[in-house]
Amino acid sequence: MNKGKARLAPYGYGANIPLFSIFLLQMRRLPYIPALFFASFLFLSCYDAERDNPCDEEAINYNEDVCLELLGLTPSSSSLLTPVSSSSVASYAYCIIDGMCLNGPYSYSECFDNLKGLPSNNCVLAPSSSSSTPPISSSVPPSSSSVVPSSSSIAPSSSSLGGGFSGSYGSLYYEGQTYKTVVIGTQTWMAENLNYNASGSRCYGDNSGGDSQNRCGTYGRLYNWVTAMGFESSCTSASCSSQIQSKHKGICPSGWHIPSDAEWTTLTSYVGSNAGTKLKAKNGWSSCGPSGSGSSYSCEDTFGFSALPGGGGYSDGSLGNVGDDGFWWSATESNADYAYHRSMAYRRDVVYYDNYNKSYLFSVRCLQD
Repeated sequence: MNKGKARLAPYGYGANIPLFSIFLLQMRRLPYIPALFFASFLFLSCYDAERDNPCDEEAINYNEDVCLELLGLTPSSSSLLTPVSSSSVASYAYCIIDGMCLNGPYSYSECFDNLKGLPSNNCVLAPSSSSSTPPISSSVPPSSSSVVPSSSSIAPSSSSLGGGFSGSYGSLYYEGQTYKTVVIGTQTWMAENLNYNASGSRCYGDNSGGDSQNRCGTYGRLYNWVTAMGFESSCTSASCSSQIQSKHKGICPSGWHIPSDAEWTTLTSYVGSNAGTKLKAKNGWSSCGPSGSGSSYSCEDTFGFSALPGGGGYSDGSLGNVGDDGFWWSATESNADYAYHRSMAYRRDVVYYDNYNKSYLFSVRCLQD
């Protein structure tokens, strides 16, 4: 009998001997311990019966829905990108990097800072025109407005709106302010974020409803979905799809409306690849500017849309991301609690498509009827 040798059981017999027991048996044969420990670890790790983890894609009981539930997430529980700080959301289900979704969970820092991605709880990008969602019609009449539209054209400018557009702008007067307008394909858009002082709207950095930091003058005001649509507060947590018109006016001027999800898709499809780069204003974004400016990221404003990063926030008053990210509502509901929107980030060249809670505060762009 070889007293110095502890014989390993063949596959299928004694395969689950605890590693600590093996370690004790081999104490007298120290040179073999590292190899024995490594081999046993590989065997037990690859043995399916030992991989009882619904978040492990190789495990026999892998289940994405169960995993998200265990993590306190659901496919529809999207969270705004760090409204105040990276600790406001514990983790995200995905990290979107250059149009690809990486399964998480990821902390904000892991995704945004380390991987240079966009954390999200939905793995969706702007769809193609073939997947557009038709608008929903209803018989709710639009509210009145004191808009005085203008058909005149004004020369493009190199102001904070960008200046990368080589065409001409129109103008639109609404509630004391004149907005630039621009034709892109078959659509006519406001070339600025709406700055209408609707009840419940906010200026970045001012919980009083005022504009103490002069943010609204640059980035426009922020609105929850119900305010933007002109609905009662009950629509925040209840479906109001039956009240949505095909060209839903909401808080826009007469003759203009909140763009539907399908109409946003029409815009991005017309603009084509790298839509984020082409739609972002040349100025106003962190570390982002036109070619030749020496900026780290590209903002070209090719079509005169002049998207600006007004950030976003929660209804409790917390705000974040101004200068880094822009979020814009659509008129299309996702479900009772969520509605679709588009977003852009200073370091990304795409336009993101997602659904967020209706209580969040985002920017608004109006589209001509």
